[in-house]
Amino acid sequence: MDLPSRPLVTLALMAYNQEQMIEGAVGGALAQTYSPLEILISDDCSTDRAFECAAAAVDDYEGPHQLRLNRNPHNLGLIGHVNALFEMARGEIVVLAAGDDVSLPERVVRIVEAFRCDSAVMMVHSDVVKLNRDGHELGVWQPPIAGKADDLLAIAIGFGIHIGATGAYRRAVFERFGPLVEREAYEDLVLGFRARLLGKLAYIESPLVRYRIDTGLSRKQKPLERAVRTKNRIRSLELKRAVYR
Repeated sequence: MDLPSRPLVTLALMAYNQEQMIEGAVGGALAQTYSPLEILISDDCSTDRAFECAAAAVDDYEGPHQLRLNRNPHNLGLIGHVNALFEMARGEIVVLAAGDDVSLPERVVRIVEAFRCDSAVMMVHSDVVKLNRDGHELGVWQPPIAGKADDLLAIAIGFGIHIGATGAYRRAVFERFGPLVEREAYEDLVLGFRARLLGKLAYIESPLVRYRIDTGLSRKQKPLERAVRTKNRIRSLELKRAVYR
């Protein structure tokens, strides 16, 4: 599946209750050096001012990128929100971004180059620079699949492919398989495996995202009581079951 020389790309920025960090995420999207680029900023019915802060951040934007603002009328959850973004996106490539992370200016350019190098590539991902909640850098983090053999069975039964916040996909991945139906699943594992079923995964061995590790789903917890640990273990198994389904 060849791409035109300058395909339309959608950078889909997902926001939920991230009013203190969304301005940086929007700034990273607006700073992208690639064109033509559709920037789709979508808020999943936040209970804080995340949507208002995002709207204010683009209020006087006069740059080259196409801007679209969306606020879901009710909370869809992560899986529902990802499905909605793929439905709304107009680009031939969909680059996912989180409302508490920052995409580096060259991120989309590098991603498009990787897709154009090989028409069999269905997903592109990269390293990240880890940040704590205060924005201090904690080093470069490579994805779980880095350095491992490209084995389809291992990808199917493993629980780590790429860092979800770095994923970019051809529209074919969504069009071939349709929406994600297991609401408890990890979207990056499902989308990464689907992409590998259709073709290849391309890894850019350099950080293209500034990634916060102690907010949202990546937030670390303090040692917990046994009953709570057991409850969390059950929850983890339920998530795995949803992914495998």
